[in-house]
Amino acid sequence: MSRSDAVEFFVQAHMHDQAGTPVVVGFVSRGRPLVPGDVFLSAYEVPRTADDVRQMRPAAAPVNRRAVALTVVAIDVWRTQVDALHPGVAGALYLGGEGLDDIGIGTHLCTSVLPPA
Repeated sequence: MSRSDAVEFFVQAHMHDQAGTPVVVGFVSRGRPLVPGDVFLSAYEVPRTADDVRQMRPAAAPVNRRAVALTVVAIDVWRTQVDALHPGVAGALYLGGEGLDDIGIGTHLCTSVLPPA
């Protein structure tokens, strides 16, 4: 997968569904629609405060870049499973694999490997 085919997902919440299964809630912030079977290979955060936004400061460089191996098992939008999550639409991802414990609010997940900082 080339970097131009990459999908980035911004995590807004990390919670559990009614059955107690962990889900990651957020939206596709860059790239094509996200589909079950896609694999996130990297994660990072971008430090940004409310004051940064108010003052329209440019975003800082990504920090805490790390490798993950998280497969999108299912996508839920308004408690309905869907075949794709399109950019800008909020949804809940059911993920399987390595690295889920290190994902928190404000994390960016990417389907491509990020270049070194």
